[in-house]
Amino acid sequence: MGCGGTETHSPAGAGEEVSEVQARALYIRKCSLCHGDDGKLMASKSPDLSLSTLALDKRIALITYGKGTMPGQKGLLNSAEIRAVARYIERFRE
Repeated sequence: MGCGGTETHSPAGAGEEVSEVQARALYIRKCSLCHGDDGKLMASKSPDLSLSTLALDKRIALITYGKGTMPGQKGLLNSAEIRAVARYIERFRE
């Protein structure tokens, strides 16, 4: 059960806008265990998100389908939530 578990509760519907507050809550619940609140924790061999140069579409794909030990979030988060988390991660870049 990696990356925040497998619960499927979503605060926004597939067509709804996801606020930054909701995106932060999703990130904290699903990502911070390995990436930390600031994207720098790097537990379980996870990358430092503050150093990431991935474009938004690549981050969306990575969150959706996963990679390595990171499980994909497709089916756990809807597309609007995945996009919101991918955008939220931009705040960690130095």
